[in-house]
Amino acid sequence: MDVEPNASTFTAIILGLSGLEDGSFKALSFYRRMGEAGLKQDLVTLLALLRACVDLAALSLINEIHGYAIRNGIGPHSHLRSPLVDAYGGSGYFVNAQCVFETTGTMERDVVAWSSLIYAYGLHGDAATALETFEQLEMVKVQPDGLTFLAVLKACSHAMLADEALGYLGQMHKDYGVEASSHHYSCVVDVLSRARRLNEAYEVMKGMPMRTSYLIPIENANIQEEMRV
Repeated sequence: MDVEPNASTFTAIILGLSGLEDGSFKALSFYRRMGEAGLKQDLVTLLALLRACVDLAALSLINEIHGYAIRNGIGPHSHLRSPLVDAYGGSGYFVNAQCVFETTGTMERDVVAWSSLIYAYGLHGDAATALETFEQLEMVKVQPDGLTFLAVLKACSHAMLADEALGYLGQMHKDYGVEASSHHYSCVVDVLSRARRLNEAYEVMKGMPMRTSYLIPIENANIQEEMRV
């Protein structure tokens, strides 16, 4: 006997597709079909859709999801606000990301929301604001985690802030007890190598938990040659 798809079925499909490298457009297609079938989206559906929106940088759809959440009483949900900051910020819409962040109560601004905002600014070249945002996080006593520091280090790398990157790498464990992963080390090695500070880059490499060259995204082939061990 055929069974009519319900909201849970659509949500499961959307969630699965949004996690695939090329599944974002298909996820949005199922979202439209879900609406045509008269089925309501819940929090889980919206969270899955926001993942697809980041891949597509689809501002109109993020706004649509945001508006739907507000109209249906899902907007104030703490689990939705951080992904909204991430979706807006990751798509380059900082004003929207900042607006959602600021309308979230101070006590509700978790490390995910802070990290998403820092990452968004750094990704799109505004390292100064990214690092200022990290300072604000420290001022309100939110405990940064590995993803927070990865966002900070990526901001430093994009802006060629080698000294700052070294400082944050040292601060991770000393001040917050956060262990640096190979991804954190890679950001620092990358910015040092592009600044031609090769001896320092090599010293950082020696401290990596995994000295695997493919984890170090060094763009310049000549620098790669100079740094071979």
